[in-house]
Formats: sequence, C-alpha cells, structure tokens
Amino acid sequence: MALTSVEGVADLIDARTEAQRKQALAQAGGHLADESAKWRELLLEALAFLDAEIDFSDEGEAPTGVVSQVLSLCRLLLSQLEAALADAGRSERVRSGYRVVIAGLPNAGKSSLMNALVRRDVTIVTEHPGTTRDIIEVEFDLNGFSIVVCDTAGVRETVDPVEKIGVARTRAALRSADLIIWLADARGEAPQLDSGTPALIVASKMDLVASMPEWADVGMSIGDENRIEALKQRVAELAAAELAGEPPLITNERHRMHIENAARQLSGVMAIQTVSIELLAEDIRRCAITLSALSGNVGTEDVLGAIFSRFCMGK
Repeated sequence: MALTSVEGVADLIDARTEAQRKQALAQAGGHLADESAKWRELLLEALAFLDAEIDFSDEGEAPTGVVSQVLSLCRLLLSQLEAALADAGRSERVRSGYRVVIAGLPNAGKSSLMNALVRRDVTIVTEHPGTTRDIIEVEFDLNGFSIVVCDTAGVRETVDPVEKIGVARTRAALRSADLIIWLADARGEAPQLDSGTPALIVASKMDLVASMPEWADVGMSIGDENRIEALKQRVAELAAAELAGEPPLITNERHRMHIENAARQLSGVMAIQTVSIELLAEDIRRCAITLSALSGNVGTEDVLGAIFSRFCMGK
C-alpha cells in the first residue's frame, strides 16, 4: 500500500461521522495515490524529454528543442497541484469539524442555545449578563458532518479585566469561524455585523413577541423544539454546501506540505524564461523527489524506462 493509503486506513479507524468515513475510505482506496501516480508520469515524461536531449544527442532519434514541451507539461502539472491545494481546506474541516460560533450581546441566550443544539447541559445558564467568560466547544454529529459549536462571551465594552479577555477571545473565535450564529433579542434592533464570515442572524426569545423581526434569518425560542430543529437544518445545509462533494485529495498536513513545496518548485521553473536544459532537468528532478515523498520514488531507472519507451534509441 502507498503511504497515503495507509494514512487513509488510520483515518478510517478514527472516523466519527459519515463524511469523515467517506473521506478516509477514498484515501485508503488510493484516491491521492492514483492521482500522484499521474503527476509522477508527467514529471517522468518531462525528464525523459530533457535527459534524451542531454544524454543521447548523438542518436539520430533524440529529440531537440524540448524546452517548450517540458514547460507545457510543467504548466499542466502546476495547475493540477494548485487545484488540489485549493480544496485542502475542505478536507481539514471534514476532519476537525465545521466551526459554528454562537455570538451576540450578553444575556441574549447563547448558552441556552448551545445546550439545546447539543442536547445536554455543557454551559452554565443564569439570568446574569456576562456569565460565560471563556470559549466552550462541543463537537457533535449533524447529518453526517462533524460540527464544532462554540459558546462565547457576550460582546460588549466592559471594565472587568476578566470579561475583557473573554470578549477578546470571542472576537478571535469569530475570525476563525466557518459560520457565525449571531443571537439577538427579538425585541431589539437589527444587529450590525462587519465580518466577512457567513452568518445566520437569529432572533431569540420569540415567545415574547408577536412575530419574527424582519432582520432575522431564523426565530428562536429555547422551549420550542421545532425552531431548534429548523436552525439545525439551516446549519446542516450550510455545512453541506461547504463540505459535500467528491472527497478531496489532500487530507492531512503532510500531504499539503509536500504538494505546496512541489508547486513552489514548479512555479520557480516557470518563472525562469531562459535556462540551460541541464539546470531545468535538475529543477524538475528535485520536484519529482519532493512529490515522491507522498507515496513512491522517481529514480534513474524510472527515467531511463520513460526515455526508451518514448524514443527509438539505444536498441
């Protein structure tokens, strides 16, 4: 088995949700190993062109002027590596959880909502504003996705030094969120959010008003199971829109590191307009060594095999 497939088996053992299971199963089945084999073939082809011109220039069938062909292959591979890297964040969220941060003013009902979503008492609920001072995180399975829901300190100006730390941590949590649930009293005014993160504006304490305010996306009353389920369904839909689809190729930090390094090396090759084919071959060989760490190796015998399979020489 390729190393990436072994890692997939390990992820499969640790999977807690259906989405994690599917991602791990694809990796164990050779998802990245198969794709990296195609990348390997592109590099072998590029090296075959270069080494054939370098080492077999006295052969009548040796190719000449191969740089443009080699750069075309590098350009194709670079686009594929960049596409894999662009999708890497999705795999990390499947693995570690889609982060939902509950935020709002003090005493808006954030802790009560947290308990209702995860169906157990994980945070202290009182009528006193500022009860929650730190970030409280709970992971739960929602429609096959791992959701990490975070209760936070109420956002307000305060002179209490401990509460100030809690508010600062809330703002940091908002910056790292995949989704913000901003809770606001249905009797109050529309909240003003300046975050670029997707957000659901939830009107709390709906049992105290006649109708849902126009500024709200969802109405909430902690004792109303239907409203709780409606909110969970909205969260599930947003998570699915971000995380569903074909399993991504990159599923851990090791994959990302090697592919990023290879993409950086290829970008360097593409940036140089004039270079000797000997140096070009060495740069591409280094890229091949970087990618080989994913699941296999590219050695001299591989390159010679590629040369003799493509060109009629040495026979």
